[in-house]
Amino acid sequence: MKKAATKTFTGSRIRHQRKRVSMTQSALALRLGISASYLNQIEHDIRPLPLPLLGALCDIFSVGADYFSDTEETRGIQALREILTDPVFDTDGIRLDSIQAAMRAAPDLCAQFVRLYRAYLLRQEHTAAPLVGATTLSPARQDDAPDRVEPYEAVNDWVQLQRNYFDEVDRTAERQFDAEISQKGCTSG
Repeated sequence: MKKAATKTFTGSRIRHQRKRVSMTQSALALRLGISASYLNQIEHDIRPLPLPLLGALCDIFSVGADYFSDTEETRGIQALREILTDPVFDTDGIRLDSIQAAMRAAPDLCAQFVRLYRAYLLRQEHTAAPLVGATTLSPARQDDAPDRVEPYEAVNDWVQLQRNYFDEVDRTAERQFDAEISQKGCTSG
């Protein structure tokens, strides 16, 4: 059986580069030879980045293809960048190259740091609960809380590991779309 092609979703990175050079979606779409609505779908990760556009984006933004890679390392770097914006760290921003170096040198440590931060947030939510009238965890449950991952985080991690692509669902949706277009074509004539 033929392995499904990997689809790459890089919307936030494309949008970041586009804004970095002060370019509108319409202007970038024109340079890429695609519609602005299609680019919008790519930027919002509704559609994957087609391989032919990758080279053009690299040329336009003067970046390497690895910038647009959709790897676990890239997701880890993004998670660390978001976490490090929390005021609890009292940083004026850690340089991206430092985060990348840390992720390459110690990926397991970085993953544990992300896990620890999520546990910290969970603990913060539970200790803040009495202020809004919610019940607190029992002492026994509080001890378990740092190891617990919220269902949303667990599902999000699983979807990211699947690269937000589910071959059977995507192919079924494409067949359904083609069938509807065919049917409209037959009835509109």
